[in-house]
Amino acid sequence: MKKNSRKEKKRRKNSQSIKQKTALWYTYLYLVIALVAVVVLSISLLKATYKEAYNESSKINSTVTTMLKNGRFEDKNYIVTNIEQIEKKYKQSIISIINTNGDYYLLEKNDDIETYIKDLKNNYLFEVLPRISLLNKGYLVSSRNIKTDNGIYKLLIFYSASPFIERFTTIIPPVTIVLCFGALIILILGRMKLGKTLAPINQMNRTTRKITAENLDLRLDVSGAEYELKELAKTTNEMIDSFQEAYEKQERFVSDVSHELRTPISVISGYGNMLKRWGKKDEEILDESVDSIIFEAENMKNLVNRLLFLAKYDKKKINYNFDKVNLTDSVNLIIKDFTVTHPDITFINNIEGNIYINADEFRIIEVIRIIIDNAIKYSNNNVTLKINLQSKDNNAILSIKDNGMGIKEEDLKNIFDRFYRTDKSRNKETGGMGLGLSIAKSIILDHKGKIRVRTKENVGSEFIITLPLLEE
Repeated sequence: MKKNSRKEKKRRKNSQSIKQKTALWYTYLYLVIALVAVVVLSISLLKATYKEAYNESSKINSTVTTMLKNGRFEDKNYIVTNIEQIEKKYKQSIISIINTNGDYYLLEKNDDIETYIKDLKNNYLFEVLPRISLLNKGYLVSSRNIKTDNGIYKLLIFYSASPFIERFTTIIPPVTIVLCFGALIILILGRMKLGKTLAPINQMNRTTRKITAENLDLRLDVSGAEYELKELAKTTNEMIDSFQEAYEKQERFVSDVSHELRTPISVISGYGNMLKRWGKKDEEILDESVDSIIFEAENMKNLVNRLLFLAKYDKKKINYNFDKVNLTDSVNLIIKDFTVTHPDITFINNIEGNIYINADEFRIIEVIRIIIDNAIKYSNNNVTLKINLQSKDNNAILSIKDNGMGIKEEDLKNIFDRFYRTDKSRNKETGGMGLGLSIAKSIILDHKGKIRVRTKENVGSEFIITLPLLEE
């Protein structure tokens, strides 16, 4: 009990772990999406702030371009005077002009901007995102190159980032709180939803643990499952159905083998004891006993041989000697043999000549004999067998039709099962051992053929065998 209790606790822990991990995964995914949303919002705020300064930046650029084209960078008084006038006109901007030698003009004393200009060549952020390359010092940067006859100049315009920072600090904190609260809600609701989703799995697990060889009638409940879980439950139930069917067939197989062996063993044992006690002194009893023992021993031999064949078939160890076979000659030979051994049977034949197949002739003859034997056993007096052989659609089609008792509809689906017999009394005079049709079907399938039956009760049955013709 303690061991089962530990297993149950471990199972619940694993279930909770799946539920917790999945809920956390969804929460992490939500947080990543939230982070992306915050970044997009920040970029939008930055663009809005920069857009306000765009018109002013364009005007400054135009004015500075005109100034540089009309003057010389070396004329300091000219440059300084003009920059002073521009900065007075656009009071919210700080302007710096840099030539190709790295010389610059910066009228306003600002250590942060001056240090920034001096290290501009080593500033990788400026090459990628120049606008925010000085955001940590509270400035947004506009950078443009101006071509003149005197060379190429870089115009840097510095704007205060206060509007952006104020908007950012106003909007982002409440947005962050809302997103975090949303993540918490998703974590809680996710665990609840996953718990509901995983509940059918736990129920399936409990039901599956109860299924044993003595309790194969249990099935998983699919009413509470949804989507893929419902399909999984249905598939599992189908699998259990197949297990139950196989288990029942195995039980029936063992029971049938025991029954088939019990009778000859009892007969042999009975006659042996009788001979030991007094039967050997009576010649008539002695002959009867020996004949019965030989007969039952032959039956046991046939049963064992057929069981060995089926065992080898199950393990794919049947050795076939495939060769070119004239099926027409084989069928005619079988008919001739049965005509000699059963002169009271009427054969009506319609056999096409020279039909060749690639087969093990011994095995194919065995199949035909099994079907004809069954037709004789399950027919009344005046047995008539109609045998038809023809080629059609690259196949050889052999049909054997009798005028016997036919097969009941409830028996039809089981006639190829091992030890299945329509005669429930298991009378050897009419039913044999119930292995013949199973062996016949196995051989036909190994020859890449098909076998089917058409029947009508009290009218007769027709077995139809289809085998591929030999390729030319």
